[in-house]
Amino acid sequence: MEMPAKERPFDPKAQDSVATTTLGPDTEFTGNMKFGKTLKIEGKFEGELTSEGTLIVASTGKVKATQIAVGSAIIEGKVEGPVVAKELIELRSRAEILGDIKSKRLKIDDGVVLVGKCEVRPHGSEVSEPARPAAAPAPQQKPANK
Repeated sequence: MEMPAKERPFDPKAQDSVATTTLGPDTEFTGNMKFGKTLKIEGKFEGELTSEGTLIVASTGKVKATQIAVGSAIIEGKVEGPVVAKELIELRSRAEILGDIKSKRLKIDDGVVLVGKCEVRPHGSEVSEPARPAAAPAPQQKPANK
């Protein structure tokens, strides 16, 4: 009898081969993207990524994000921006991260470049998304001289 998906342990190796959506190496996408299960980025992405699922950034992938908030992340390529994962962030040997990372668990291979703060909360405390920057106040108009 197979375990229900929620009870099965997270297996990032299995996630590699079952990407439900792939942005191929010749793909460039700008905007906000929400996805359900697994997204693999082999090309370029710029914007915001949100999901309860798994984000995979392949070795050819380049992501420039205002925010990444996912269930888990496996990163081999380049990511610029904050990454928050509720379960696991796995940084593989070719990964380059320029930004803060936050997760319940963290796995880092030898050779990873990480420039930013790292917060790991393994024992039940909730990992929350970073606060969004406040919008800049509207410029005040000067009264016209009469």
